[in-house]
Amino acid sequence: MNAKLDMKQPKVFISYNWTDEAHKERVREWADRLVGDGVDVVIDVYDLNPGDDKFAFMESMVQDPEITHVLLICDKEYVEKANTRRAGVGTETQIVSQEVYNKTSGSKFIPVFCEYKDDGNPLLPTYISSRISFNFTTPEKANDEWEDLVRFLFGKPRYRKPALGAKPAYLLEETALPTSGATTKLRSLEHALKDDKRNVPLLRQDFIDECMSYAEGLRILEEPNEVEWGKRFVTDFEKLTLIRNLLIDWIMLEGRLQRDDLSFSDVIIDLLEKIMQLRYRPAHIMQWNKLWAEAHSLFAYDFFLYLVAALIKTKNFTCLTNIFEARFILPETERGGFMDSACCDIFLHQTSFENEYEIYLGKRYYSPEAEILKRQSSRKDLPFVDLIQADVICYLVIKLKYMGWWLPQTVNYVGFNQTLEIFIRMQQKREFKRIAGLFGVTDGDDLRSKIEKGSISDIRRTGHFRLDLSRLLNLEKLDTI
Repeated sequence: MNAKLDMKQPKVFISYNWTDEAHKERVREWADRLVGDGVDVVIDVYDLNPGDDKFAFMESMVQDPEITHVLLICDKEYVEKANTRRAGVGTETQIVSQEVYNKTSGSKFIPVFCEYKDDGNPLLPTYISSRISFNFTTPEKANDEWEDLVRFLFGKPRYRKPALGAKPAYLLEETALPTSGATTKLRSLEHALKDDKRNVPLLRQDFIDECMSYAEGLRILEEPNEVEWGKRFVTDFEKLTLIRNLLIDWIMLEGRLQRDDLSFSDVIIDLLEKIMQLRYRPAHIMQWNKLWAEAHSLFAYDFFLYLVAALIKTKNFTCLTNIFEARFILPETERGGFMDSACCDIFLHQTSFENEYEIYLGKRYYSPEAEILKRQSSRKDLPFVDLIQADVICYLVIKLKYMGWWLPQTVNYVGFNQTLEIFIRMQQKREFKRIAGLFGVTDGDDLRSKIEKGSISDIRRTGHFRLDLSRLLNLEKLDTI
């Protein structure tokens, strides 16, 4: 249905005092502005004719069922007459106050105050002083409040209570850690980003620190009494996805607000380094088993894919290039010889514990971690196909540009004739040019040549049919339109 036709037409009566000519003119201008915004206004200067009984007019307007709202324009004289029941306003007040006290909802009567009391509170008649009002004390205040007033009259408030959602998954886990601290800090950061506040860096760091503290709290640092390791892997990973979603919420928001900002890249690289270090033995722990870090290792892989997908979605290709080019400092316990840092292929996760996963999942999968990622891909803004796309991008960039190694495990879920969206967009020369820097190529022919020479065709679906790479990458059509 057409929203304009579906919207109820408001009809408003304006009650005010003839304090002086300036006040009368100001109220008339407000009435004209409401009419201009589609509000049917009844006001004495237009609707009270010579010879009419003004008291009968006021009473009929207040009680008229066609009048959806009554605006009470409250200046000092209006309030004095209302409180003492004096003159025209006093008569009207008797009618309005009775309506207010008798009705279960007073939303029909809307105070608009034009002055403050000595104590700094709005100057309003006693009988309606506790009600929410609109501030028209200055032209600037009236302009600030205007949209909210019109929205109220039309029944279209700026904010609506969201629909009741499903219970969070972590409520089902008795051992789940609270994420309220990280959620609260994210909300503060979101407001600061939208308002362009100077304290964004501090709020961002507080938020990241809270997320990392949560992830640290889930680390296994001593021999547990564990029988079903597959269940433990998945349970801990599910808890970590709560933090993954909060971090990706932040990246999606900041990525849209400040495209390819260098400091944004630096912050993300620092975060990735912290997440990568969760996979390894802390320096103060002497006894260690790689098994204990399985959930965090899977979390690092999952987060990296979501990060790549989020930066693609927000078109932060320079930022994404900076991340692929970065070197991540290994923790002290992993350094040795000439190896003190690693490139982004360190985030690839390949489990050594297929049997534990198989017991938990109840069947064998070509990639149990890819199956777990698929089961936890609950984001509507970044569906699982976006993770597949990110996985393939990682594979191409790391192999073509940096001669590294990456196994895109999620391609097990690619459809038989599927083409990924980013490669459909890269048919256009403009889009190809924007993304080409990721792969270190200049044009479509350059990319096709590198793929042919780089033995990229060795990427195969591990299931029952071979992956059609040319179709998946839309290879022949890239950079042709």
